[in-house]
Amino acid sequence: MWAPWVANRVRRILQLLREAAARGVRVTVFIRDDTEQLQARPDNQSLIADHRAVVHTVIPVNVMHQKIAVIDEWTVMIGSLNTLSQSWTRQAMVTMRGGHFARKLLEHEHAELFTRPPKCERCGGTSIELHRRTNGTWFWRCYDTIRKTGRNGRSNAWYGDVRVGRGKR
Repeated sequence: MWAPWVANRVRRILQLLREAAARGVRVTVFIRDDTEQLQARPDNQSLIADHRAVVHTVIPVNVMHQKIAVIDEWTVMIGSLNTLSQSWTRQAMVTMRGGHFARKLLEHEHAELFTRPPKCERCGGTSIELHRRTNGTWFWRCYDTIRKTGRNGRSNAWYGDVRVGRGKR
């Protein structure tokens, strides 16, 4: 699932996600990273922590905007509705069924690759977020607070390039 923002609506679906995970369903959610001001709010950080306790993997992505849900590699919901935050807007999702389309969308989003973030090579931590450079290449970044800035105030974060596709980044 790609749902950029987390808000109170997530409380209504946490039980459903918990039940799915208990049945053995692998649940992965891509959300915006906490450099986005709404995500950084303490109440939303608490919701993200609740979410992490329920689903298998939560991947923070810098400047992500997709709204997609892929269920059982067969049913795809795609559109403008952010499933983890919106509850009263008139945004919509289109539902499409078909294994070929679902697999192609997952491939396009690099879902399999991006659901396995590495550990930080400096601190060994798992506080990893996904970023994309202006040239289109992807990289992992450790966002552990001890790595955010060095003594000089500059970023001291670990970065690890992601190889996407046929040897390309």
